[in-house]
Amino acid sequence: MGRASEMDFGLESVKAFSGKMTQAVLGFVGTIVFARVLGPDGFGGFYSLLAVVLIADRPARGVAQAVEKRRSESGAAGAEVVGAGVVGVAVVVTVLAAGSYAVRGRLRSVAGFEGAWVVFVLLLAALSGFALVQKLLGSEGLIGLQTWNDTLRSVLTLPAQIGFVLLGTGAAGLGYGLAGATLAAVPVGLWFVRPSVSLPSVDTLRSVWAFARHSALGTLVGKAYDQFDILLLNLVLGQAVSGYYKAAFSLAVPGVFLANVVGAGLTPKLSSQLSEGGTAGSDVTNSVSYASLFAVPVFFGALALPDALMVTVFGSGFAETGVYLVGLALYNLLHSQVVIYQHALGGLDRPDVEARVSTATLLGNVVVGVALVYTVGGVGVVAATVLAETGRLVVFARRLRSLVPDADLLSRPLAKQVTAGLVMCVVLVGLRRLVAVTGWPALVALVACGAVVYLGTLLGISPELRLTLRSVYADARG
Repeated sequence: MGRASEMDFGLESVKAFSGKMTQAVLGFVGTIVFARVLGPDGFGGFYSLLAVVLIADRPARGVAQAVEKRRSESGAAGAEVVGAGVVGVAVVVTVLAAGSYAVRGRLRSVAGFEGAWVVFVLLLAALSGFALVQKLLGSEGLIGLQTWNDTLRSVLTLPAQIGFVLLGTGAAGLGYGLAGATLAAVPVGLWFVRPSVSLPSVDTLRSVWAFARHSALGTLVGKAYDQFDILLLNLVLGQAVSGYYKAAFSLAVPGVFLANVVGAGLTPKLSSQLSEGGTAGSDVTNSVSYASLFAVPVFFGALALPDALMVTVFGSGFAETGVYLVGLALYNLLHSQVVIYQHALGGLDRPDVEARVSTATLLGNVVVGVALVYTVGGVGVVAATVLAETGRLVVFARRLRSLVPDADLLSRPLAKQVTAGLVMCVVLVGLRRLVAVTGWPALVALVACGAVVYLGTLLGISPELRLTLRSVYADARG
């Protein structure tokens, strides 16, 4: 498959990011509605169950990543690779669905509603199949279509979830709506790819397995690390506290969208280029330089307006939870860089590095997180995750630098983004002393002012960003 190496990385990233922002708006609306309707308990219960699903589906996603990697390589037996992916995902889902029946009572306890096992199986099957289709799109360099197919899923999810909740299904309705919308988006992605499928040869199975065994472990450990906080809070402090965490995370997570988009295109691009004798340094440098473009202002905005954001958006039930928002915004700032390192390692055919580092990070986070949740409370869990992500960032950076010595991982554009973020924070803190945030109008005005200050400052001090924007604009015009 040669298309991945030929994609216009900047233009495809812009297309994909526009889709991610649409998802962010829809997700933001859904979070507000369901946090208010279901309350912290019901809201936190569903997302605790979803956290379990997102850990359980990692082996299937590891297979899907292996399909993307092998299918994007020059001269790949594409039909056989797809066949290997279908078989692998089907086996994983069947085994996990059957095995989870034995712990259905525990799933019900985590979720807080009856029928949790059914919701678990539906989501496991839907998300695993969707992941494979998305990786097929990625293997051809279609990251714009990949993201917009995910956006279609988001467009379908919100009304479906609202409909099920109105029918009286409670928090379980969020699962039914998500599973249904996810399944509906699968044929759309297949229509664009139209992959040929054939029974895989032994050599193809070995090739896919050689990558999948590491990528599956890496994604499993990575997602367990991502979801550890909300599960620990649920088990120790209850569903309400996990609801506080999820609400804060939903405000912070848009900062990492651009990194996810750039990273999604980086793996197949590097894979295809290197298989054709190319190099990785410039693409890694460019990806690192702009992955945190929006994570930076999200963090500094949260630092300036923590409680005002949480209470205005989610209501008085979320008072004094701003510290969760600040911590999680810092985590996502760090994670926006880690995402690029992870995808770069995948493109370099080194998923084993990610697996080892993520495993060590998870173990450290578990030890520190458990200790802090009993001594400090919920905030301690967030602090442990920030420390763990900092360690993971440092180790990944050292390893990637040894593999791609010509990559600049501390670029000038990134430093200028942090500078602009600091300027924005100072302005917002000053305005906050003059403006009382008593509702949406004042909050929106402050956020808009912060955005103008950040973008204005950054455009003024960063000729690299201005050049990049002009280049993308010229590509978009054709």
